[in-house]
Amino acid sequence: MSLMLHILNGDTTLNLIKESSVKGTFLVWKDMLMEGPVSPTKIDWKARAEFLNRNYGIDSRKYLAAMKDCHAALDKAAKGKDEVVLWFEEDFFCQIHLVYLLATLPEPLKRKGRASIICPEKPLGVRLPGAFPKLLAGRIPIEPALLTLAKKVWAAYSASSSKGWESFLKWAQSGKGFEPWPLLKSGLRSHLGRLPTPNGKPNALETALLRSASAGNAHFPQFLRRVWSEPLVRPLGLGDLQVARYALDLSRKGKPLLTIEGPDNAPKPGQSFRYQEWILHLTAEGKARLAEVTEAHVVAPAASRGAGDTRGKPKSKSKSKAVAKAAFPAKAPSKAKPDPKAKVKAKPVRPGKASVSVKPGKTGRPKSPARG
Repeated sequence: MSLMLHILNGDTTLNLIKESSVKGTFLVWKDMLMEGPVSPTKIDWKARAEFLNRNYGIDSRKYLAAMKDCHAALDKAAKGKDEVVLWFEEDFFCQIHLVYLLATLPEPLKRKGRASIICPEKPLGVRLPGAFPKLLAGRIPIEPALLTLAKKVWAAYSASSSKGWESFLKWAQSGKGFEPWPLLKSGLRSHLGRLPTPNGKPNALETALLRSASAGNAHFPQFLRRVWSEPLVRPLGLGDLQVARYALDLSRKGKPLLTIEGPDNAPKPGQSFRYQEWILHLTAEGKARLAEVTEAHVVAPAASRGAGDTRGKPKSKSKSKAVAKAAFPAKAPSKAKPDPKAKVKAKPVRPGKASVSVKPGKTGRPKSPARG
């Protein structure tokens, strides 16, 4: 009898599924591919470790060990008879991980019955343990059309050439060819709003942060709730450590757009920072820059680099798009009782980091870049 290898989106999901009757081997995907250097061929994991350490204070050795374990487990499953089940969610943070895993899936796991997906719209981290066996029963076998789409998306997302980036931009904006995974186009369109604008104006994500600060001085948890309520940010699935990093970047511009009061408000490279106690203020320059942009203003990016590493690259702004109602995965049996946790508003700031500090849970939103 073959066993199952479960690749999970975060530690919160891990804790919940371990309380359920689901059996198998469980591993958490400990990365944040929507930030940092990526490649259409072989990823330089050491370069990613350096990036995550420098910008987020993430322990490089733990990160590299976790990524090695995940890839080794996938290779072992491919050589054996285990089924691989990929547990992720319909926000861009999770989507790009699932895209990468599908695009690089070992050949034996592409055969019928060897790999499947669980990718619901409702977050995994807000469910009860009893929901997981039902989700597993409704898992979706991986089909060739989905693998083809994932390869195309990953190649475009990680492209470093102008031609590749222009192609990605036009394709994501057109929304054509996403029939195997309709909700992915919403995530990609939201991602375009993170990319630098060629005219130097705030991009869509920066605008969301500035608008959240314009509502008045706020402690970080309150600021975080405002950011998460922004239409662009919801499909991205940003973690609170990511939002803190973006706020730091806005406070470090030549003319700061935000000021931050509190501990670790000027962390050195490689230093973790305690952002939960921050108080954020919109500067006069921030108000002026915010006035320059509107929700309806769409700026095409300078096509000079790839889409994967957004920090310091030319970005594009796109309109916020509501998440499509047509879900990629088939729904699990729907006669179960309503999940009481679904209506409970989770606290925005989570305790502690994941074991690699790249994604603590997804109860309300992630604390660090690798949630769950």
